[in-house]
Amino acid sequence: MEGCQQKTLKVPHNEISLPAFLPDGTSGIVRSLDPKDLLDIGIQGIVMNTYHLMRQPGTDVIRSLGGLHRFTGWNGVILTDSGGFQLFSRT
Repeated sequence: MEGCQQKTLKVPHNEISLPAFLPDGTSGIVRSLDPKDLLDIGIQGIVMNTYHLMRQPGTDVIRSLGGLHRFTGWNGVILTDSGGFQLFSRT
């Protein structure tokens, strides 16, 4: 888009060029793609669901494995949603 200024979203330790597509890694993984595949196609971040992560594997497991980045093998940006819909819909 000629003449448009590139926008970025600054997050702790990184930034994302906008617009961006962030795939859903609900329980810490993007199905059928590993972190290297995601980087190779230019993915800048993943969205994960807090409710699903707390249910399984749970915060103790994630913490014991060194946090979300180590648990998932993803070193890029991780955005989490609240999981409120799943909490109230009992999925």
